[in-house]
Amino acid sequence: MRPVSGKEVKDALFSIPDIKSPGPDGYTSKFFKDVRGEVWGDVIEAVQDFFLQRRLLTQINATTLTLIPKCDRPQNKAYDTVEWQFVEQLMRLLRFPPEFKSMERAQTSKGDTKSMMLLLQSFSTFSKACGLKISAAKSNAYFRGVPDQIKNDILRISGFTDGALPFKYLGMPIQTTRHKKVDCACLIEKICGRIHSYGARKFSYAGRLILVKSVLNTLHSYWASMFILPKEYKRVPLVAWDKICKPNEEGGLGLRIRKRGTRQWWGICWVWRRICKVKQEIAHGFVDGVWVVQPSGYTPTGCYEWLWNASPPVCWNKVIWNNWALPKNQFIGWLVAHEVHNTVDKIASYGIDVDDRCLLCGQSEKCLSHLFFACQYSKRVILALQQSTGCNLPLVTDLVWWSSRGCTIVQRGAQIALFLGALYSIWYQRNRCRIDKVLMHPSQLDLQIVDGVRSRIRGREKLNMNVNDITWLSQKNLI
Repeated sequence: MRPVSGKEVKDALFSIPDIKSPGPDGYTSKFFKDVRGEVWGDVIEAVQDFFLQRRLLTQINATTLTLIPKCDRPQNKAYDTVEWQFVEQLMRLLRFPPEFKSMERAQTSKGDTKSMMLLLQSFSTFSKACGLKISAAKSNAYFRGVPDQIKNDILRISGFTDGALPFKYLGMPIQTTRHKKVDCACLIEKICGRIHSYGARKFSYAGRLILVKSVLNTLHSYWASMFILPKEYKRVPLVAWDKICKPNEEGGLGLRIRKRGTRQWWGICWVWRRICKVKQEIAHGFVDGVWVVQPSGYTPTGCYEWLWNASPPVCWNKVIWNNWALPKNQFIGWLVAHEVHNTVDKIASYGIDVDDRCLLCGQSEKCLSHLFFACQYSKRVILALQQSTGCNLPLVTDLVWWSSRGCTIVQRGAQIALFLGALYSIWYQRNRCRIDKVLMHPSQLDLQIVDGVRSRIRGREKLNMNVNDITWLSQKNLI
């Protein structure tokens, strides 16, 4: 085997992504890339020595093994039953040099007193180097299937306390079984604590969505990256979770709630069953060994989207999620697009006896279309907006009509913002009339809608605007 050159070492190092996990010394590949001028010679020398001496330092390939036996007194460990003949055959198929055969059987530490003494010696060396010391009073040792004599010797040598499962590590409950609802109580407490601290009950729908995306989903994702969490719904949501978790362009809210953990520390058997189930699902995408889901062939991204059950884009996506509209108005528009408001007809479908008259106009409130598009009060609100701004705002049930307006992006965005503001205000007045028995006059409501849109536009007046757009907004009293 020819010697390895410095250029090959450099190419191999730069092929490692910067975000990969660090080595035992805590340094990632990015560190060696950035300071290669100071340590480059040592790195090349260490790699070349490995190929020359055919020996790998245990410090370079160090790792931590956590053994959880499935019986009280196991006779064999996983590393005792490796089929080395299979490993050698695999290395030949992968065209490893013959010299690697002498390196393959690396020694693995076992859970006995000798390994503990070596571990304590390493801790002592580490303490002398950095000044940090282990607090034996705060350290626990966890045993399973270990003879009492060895267990007592290890506790005596280390000074650690005999721990018991389950326990918490970095705020996570570590146990040998699948997590149930009761095991996630601390996660629920953290989420509820964040909700109460932010006063989320006073938030609008849009404010709650931002809270979920920026704060609560982070807590959930941290747990879901480690464990597969149980599912439980206490109430039926207005929109199904499968739709909510879809991207905005597919009609959802862009929430990516993890249903499966990306890493699993415990319960390997049922995780393996889940992997096999996904494998069977992917197999349905192949016909005679050919991936038929995408014409361009198999790609990991295409397979993920297929498993995620990606839906075609909805036609009203750019209308609802228009950056010129207030977030609370966008959310109400999203609910209107899904037709999920609790109008009289929907409340009656739940078996609740309710007056079917519209609270805004006194006529029969048959459905959502009447409330927003046929109600006389709603028509008067739109008429007041047309008179105060001069914009053409017809009450149309087809949201696609707004995306096909023949005007500039700024002009179309401003008119959509007025329309979504009207939807929000009409819904707010309807609920206020039901609860407080108070209804605002359409002309006063018109002033509130225009003020909200004007404030939003003024915050964006320097973005994507030309002279014609500014002139048009000024004529419409929107700037």
